[in-house]
This record gives sequence, C-alpha cells and structure tokens, in this order.
Amino acid sequence: MDPVRLPKPYVEAAAATRSSFLQAYRRELASRYAWATDSDKLARFMRSVDETLDGSNSWNHDGAAVTAAWKLIGGKGQPSLKALRGLPVTGD
Repeated sequence: MDPVRLPKPYVEAAAATRSSFLQAYRRELASRYAWATDSDKLARFMRSVDETLDGSNSWNHDGAAVTAAWKLIGGKGQPSLKALRGLPVTGD
C-alpha cells in the first residue's frame, strides 16, 4: 500500500482549528507590533482576518506573524489561504 501523501502545507496537530490559529496569531501580533497593543485596532484587524477566512474580505496572509502562528498550531511549511480557510472552525 502506498503511503498517503498530504499536500504541503498541511496541519498534523489534532487541535489545529481556526480558533486556535486566531488565538496564536493575536498573540504573535501583540508580541511583535506596537499597534497591536491597542485593543480597538487589534479587534478591527482580527475582524478582517476572520472575514477573509470566511471568504468575504481580503487580508494579506504572507507575514512572519502568520507563519509563526501557523507553526504554533502544528502547521507545516508556509500557510496558504486555502489551508487557513480549511481549518475546522471547532475541534469537533
């Protein structure tokens, strides 16, 4: 039997959900950027991220903080928008 080949990037961690990614990303932003310590600015920005993952907005997902958050939840390689959108909304 041939081994299953998963496309890269893929996520191995069972706890990798959209919620866990957004939490990790929020922490990465706050630790890297002064603007992210302003709760109103961060809330607006995170709303645009969430809307993009739902397909109704366009946020640039190519930053270092995105990649760091992706790896924190068990993602491999660089996160694509398709992979981020494919994260389960809950851990069910």
